[in-house]
Amino acid sequence: MEELSGDLAAHIEKIVQQMPGRASEGFVKPTAGQLNNWRDLVILFLDGNLHEVHSIIDTEFPFYRLLRYKDTGQVYYLLEEKLPIGKGWGTYVLNSNHERAICVQSPQTVPLNPVQCRALLPPDILSISNKVDW
Repeated sequence: MEELSGDLAAHIEKIVQQMPGRASEGFVKPTAGQLNNWRDLVILFLDGNLHEVHSIIDTEFPFYRLLRYKDTGQVYYLLEEKLPIGKGWGTYVLNSNHERAICVQSPQTVPLNPVQCRALLPPDILSISNKVDW
């Protein structure tokens, strides 16, 4: 698993800037098999089974990566598409030290400034993707 440290809000902003925009047709619809494997991957990620997540990424989704990201002492885990974004399936951020189970999803990316990104970071899981309906 890769490890990075820095400003997580700035990292998320870079991802948002690289995502295909609305009406760009930049979203690549997964096959039924990919969707089933993706569902399993996300559930494992949410459950914190990071070793299994890493293994599945290596075999099924080599265009994704699992990161351990440290921002001002707090550790987050990111499931993100490698740049350049070619599928548009989303970025997932898991707070490793969460106090309650909260999920925030943004199915269409919208420009966020760093203050808005920071407002989104406290929840346990933040998902940013390029498509509403899979």
